[in-house]
Amino acid sequence: MLMSFSKLLLFKLFLICIVLTSFSTEVHTVGVGFTRDAAHRNALKHALERNIKAFISERAYMQNEQLINREFMDDVSRYVQNSNIISTNESFNCFQVEATADIDNLTLKEHLTTHGLTVKSISKPVIIMLVDEYHDNNKMSEQTACLTLKQVLVKNGYTILDLKQETVLSADISSSGITKITDMAYLGFENGADLIIKGMVNTGKATPVDIYGKKQLTVPVQMNVEIIRTDNARIIASNTISIRKNATNEFSALQFALKSAAEATGTKIVAKLDAFSESEDYTERHFELIIDGIDYSQAERLEFDIKKLSCIKEVAFRYLERKRAVFGICMNGTLTELRNEISSGKIHGLAIESLTRGKIFAVYGNDSLHTVSLSADSDVEISSFNIETLYSSKRRHYVTHPAGNFTLNCSVPVSDVRLSLSLPELLGQPFEISINHFDPGENKVDLFIVPAYEKLVNIVQTRIIQAQLELQYSLAQTVLNRSLTIPVTIYGINGMNWEHPDAVSSFITNDDPVVRSFARQAIQGVPSGSKYNQDLVNAIAVHAAICKYGIQYVKDPLPNSEKVVDMVQYPAQTLFHRTGDCDDLSVLYCSLLSSLGIPVALLSYDDHIFFMFNTGIYEKNRLGLSSDTTMTIIHDKKLWIPIEATDMHTSFVKNWYTTARKFHDAVNAGRKVQIIDIQEAWKCYPPVSLFAEKFDISLKPVEKEVEIQLQNLRDVTTKQYKKEIASLKSLKKKDIGDPAVVKNKVGLLYVRSGDYQKALQFFKQAYNINKSPKMLSNYAGTLLLSGKEKEALKIFDKIYKEDDSGAIAVNRALCKYIVSGDTSASQNFYDCLLEAVSVIQTNENLSEILGFDITSQDSLRGSSREQTCEASKLDISIVRQNIKAAIDAIKQQHTISGVTTESSSGTRITGTTTETSTGTTADNMKQKVSPFGGLRGATIEDFIRLIDLLYWFDF
Repeated sequence: MLMSFSKLLLFKLFLICIVLTSFSTEVHTVGVGFTRDAAHRNALKHALERNIKAFISERAYMQNEQLINREFMDDVSRYVQNSNIISTNESFNCFQVEATADIDNLTLKEHLTTHGLTVKSISKPVIIMLVDEYHDNNKMSEQTACLTLKQVLVKNGYTILDLKQETVLSADISSSGITKITDMAYLGFENGADLIIKGMVNTGKATPVDIYGKKQLTVPVQMNVEIIRTDNARIIASNTISIRKNATNEFSALQFALKSAAEATGTKIVAKLDAFSESEDYTERHFELIIDGIDYSQAERLEFDIKKLSCIKEVAFRYLERKRAVFGICMNGTLTELRNEISSGKIHGLAIESLTRGKIFAVYGNDSLHTVSLSADSDVEISSFNIETLYSSKRRHYVTHPAGNFTLNCSVPVSDVRLSLSLPELLGQPFEISINHFDPGENKVDLFIVPAYEKLVNIVQTRIIQAQLELQYSLAQTVLNRSLTIPVTIYGINGMNWEHPDAVSSFITNDDPVVRSFARQAIQGVPSGSKYNQDLVNAIAVHAAICKYGIQYVKDPLPNSEKVVDMVQYPAQTLFHRTGDCDDLSVLYCSLLSSLGIPVALLSYDDHIFFMFNTGIYEKNRLGLSSDTTMTIIHDKKLWIPIEATDMHTSFVKNWYTTARKFHDAVNAGRKVQIIDIQEAWKCYPPVSLFAEKFDISLKPVEKEVEIQLQNLRDVTTKQYKKEIASLKSLKKKDIGDPAVVKNKVGLLYVRSGDYQKALQFFKQAYNINKSPKMLSNYAGTLLLSGKEKEALKIFDKIYKEDDSGAIAVNRALCKYIVSGDTSASQNFYDCLLEAVSVIQTNENLSEILGFDITSQDSLRGSSREQTCEASKLDISIVRQNIKAAIDAIKQQHTISGVTTESSSGTRITGTTTETSTGTTADNMKQKVSPFGGLRGATIEDFIRLIDLLYWFDF
């Protein structure tokens, strides 16, 4: 029996070891999808993606994204040992799942290596230990706790620099001799340590205790340790433990207590050290490498050689002052590894002289370390001199954003500082700045570089130029001059770095004369007054014009080396050459639409880019555009239509529907889709056109193509309505969750298809099941559209106070306007809408209810004397101004788009009051207009139809 128990215990321990050695990491993650399972799956993909990025570089991930998606993301279950869902939320037909996932990192790293992806080599940091031990306030020399802690660390693979090794340490370090953490850290750095463990152990007097009838002595011990980085003197972790240990004599109790405290502390800090060793904070440490005895050409060559060292992740040549070059390096190894690699002769002639305060000093050739140092310079140190990689397209961005900086670290006051930055190939004249006084400490100066337009247009390919900084300052009445040289990379007019995706907005030049000419020619002769809004019609016209113009998709040329920066054409270039890739064509289309006042955005995923444009239609009216909610993208509470710019030879409707499905499939599959709102991006990266070629645009008319596409869209929408209605009607009872919701949905589809009589039937059935005022509001709204205005008003009068959103109150106000006579309509609407002010708190809320953006009517704000509240609150005066605009328009023209009447000539105009499917006519009804106009300067046809102004409740 005892043997069986022992075997069972060993088996359990074996299982525990297997679990522990699996090296899993719990990751907190969030995912989104159209179903709960899809959202959970996407959450696990995000967790796996995070761990992959912890093992390989960001650049390697971007270069192999398709491989990673195919080989790793498509089968997440291989790497997830366990997963728990924390919470689930649903909104806009999407689920959001918050979960935790345990990722099997050993298997993951093995598979990454199998697929040729280099996994970061994680070297454990080298440590100096400074732990003092006291017993009854007297310092002990035995160092029992310190030695035990060392053993724990060495057993776990950490290297400890022994204080007794004179050859390793340049000074005798003791925690009592150094009081400041910064001094301790810098001294540790100078001696090649990555971390310092500073601590103190205190033990108290032994006191007698009685344990199971035996007299023993107990000793209390408290051990405090801190782990300090030597490169920046930051404390990364700390641990405190207090215990008591017993023995038959005081010495044994003391030793037992010290060893136990050290072992417990070691277990705790090893876990923290392991986590730190694998963190990006450790594997991407930044230092300055300062090399004396080289000129500019040698510095450029050394930059290339240093990159070859295995422990170096990145290196950048910062500046050259006389014969001293300053490099910024990012390394993922230890300082010892860096020293060993350089001393091994991998870089001939380079030798490290010393390490101090986050700087590594080296010499090249036979020059000694201080050959270029000046005695006066010891009080003024150039901490940094940086100029970012410049992009011609960001010229206007540089007007308000510094392209570089210069930092002086002074130990004494400095006066009369003058800086002069020269870049003859970019600047018409040097950038100069004067500063009267610098206080001791770090003093940073921003450098603004605004390249001259006439110089930029001639930069077609990438160049590396030299920037010269002349520095003059007064120190103790002595004028000192220093001269620094730095390499600056400038990309040609088409250079674009997608690490800053918003910068693509600089290429979207909606004010370019060629772009304006193309856009305006495209919409000439295009019909207005369609049931679809004019922005959609104009977008169709632009699509047709591009197709007729004959632009072909062509890939960018193959790069000569590793492709980091993309080449994006300006719209005028694409029109001139009539070729372009996905980003070129998307930029062209966005420029043309934004030139017509249509908001646009770029979307990207899987190294591909396309775009979408804002229809101006609020989400509440989505059924008016398509009964398939996946055909549009909801952004800023409005409906946007996605378009694939590279597929310009298919019809607009087919392109739209195909692109929308691809977008939603990508989202549902967990792809990261990035949205670049161009109007927002312009705030930081304004458009700038550097294509100097001038040419005329001549387009063929496209009104026939637009008419065909509009008819196609009407046919597709009608089929969608019928298909969706049939699908809902065919649902079996067991598949219907809430029959009232289903019948209400059918009613909404009938409203949009124009069959008001059937809509009324289904709304009535829905209300009989669910006596909700919102259900009844849909019924009353349909009565209003079908010409039964007074019946509708009676219902609205009864139920509008039962709705806490204010939407029914707005519907009542619209109905009151229709019922009222022409002279009182405006005032009646205004009075009714005021009753909803207490509920509708803001202009944004009213805009969502109406489906009309009153927040953009800034030109009207303040023009009326009737301000009901602050500008940020609901401003009824804006609404009233739009009513007045509609009334003024009706005086000039008999009809307004969306308004229904029968003219004196007998011509029937369809709209609000119309001939319904039951044959009811509106011959004797008074002519009414929509109470809202479009933006200032809009045409009469831009007024919104009543069906879109009414709020329809969809559950």
